[in-house]
Amino acid sequence: MTPVDGARNPGADVVVVATAVINGLGYSPHQVWAMRRAEQAALVESPFVLPDGTRATMAVVRSLPPRSHGEARIAAMSARLLDEALPTIAELGRVGARVGVWSCLPERWSVGDAATLRAARQAWDVASSVGLSADVHTVCEGHSSAARAARDAGQALCSGRLDVAVILAVDTYYDPAAIARLLAEGRIYDGESLDGTVPGEGGALLVLSRRDVASRVACRPRAVLRAAAVVEEPAPFGSEAPCAARGSTAAAHAVTASLRRDREPLDWWLTDVTGEEHRQHELGLVVPRVAEGLASPAFAVEATAVHLGDLGAASMATAMVIATEAFGRGGPRASNCLITGASDGPMRGAVLLSAA
Repeated sequence: MTPVDGARNPGADVVVVATAVINGLGYSPHQVWAMRRAEQAALVESPFVLPDGTRATMAVVRSLPPRSHGEARIAAMSARLLDEALPTIAELGRVGARVGVWSCLPERWSVGDAATLRAARQAWDVASSVGLSADVHTVCEGHSSAARAARDAGQALCSGRLDVAVILAVDTYYDPAAIARLLAEGRIYDGESLDGTVPGEGGALLVLSRRDVASRVACRPRAVLRAAAVVEEPAPFGSEAPCAARGSTAAAHAVTASLRRDREPLDWWLTDVTGEEHRQHELGLVVPRVAEGLASPAFAVEATAVHLGDLGAASMATAMVIATEAFGRGGPRASNCLITGASDGPMRGAVLLSAA
């Protein structure tokens, strides 16, 4: 599904007007963009002990209390992101009071459980504090969550049902239960086996609006949401059948269809892939299928996890913030960016952003 492709009315473009981010590298979009460009990584020794007695390497937000974990850390990161974006949300709310919030949360949580309800209430309270009534939607689909949020938010904005949409994506593996599950599945990088992930934590927030609404309050568009799609993978991780990457391929093809139609090259691809072999295998199948005949001469594929660790549900939203920041700073020189995410479950997501 591509919410804003077709005969486009520039005034009705869905645009990114504000971003916020927090992770082990930094506390602002500029900081995280600059640290990645400088090849910095957020990896540190964590308190979690592996079976061999060594401590697990993680990418953590070091400003958070080391004794906090799980939901408490997610709430703290969410509060920081919402506070940073609140002035823009309030300003847009003056001319378009119909606001929607998509809260992207860990895949191990469930829509409707106590933790997701508390997270939704946190977002609702922030909107209420500036006199706005927000519809809050929760998405617990892990790595691909932001693609569903972008698709649904884009549809609501294009149809006029909403004037402002907020995508808030937060996750943490700094949690005993999350680490125990990864250990039981043999999925943590331990310095010997390369087939593993470096757990991370972080969050990202994007404020979306239609270009015509943003122009009424002089909010400068930072990027354009061209398309978003979510597709189920028939043979996801753990299936008996081998993964042929049909879902990931379908999602990426759906959002890049307009590029092929208009003979516009693809400049940049940001992916959530980690060091896990099954993730690398799936991406290795998808990239040549999508890039053939589409990649620009300077085309590059980059993985956010190299510098930030596995961000879980915050993966795609963080990549969207990085791309938005890069469009304004010229590094890399790209006019568009494909962002993809593969959940532990069957959902696969893709988003296409372009410079505003």
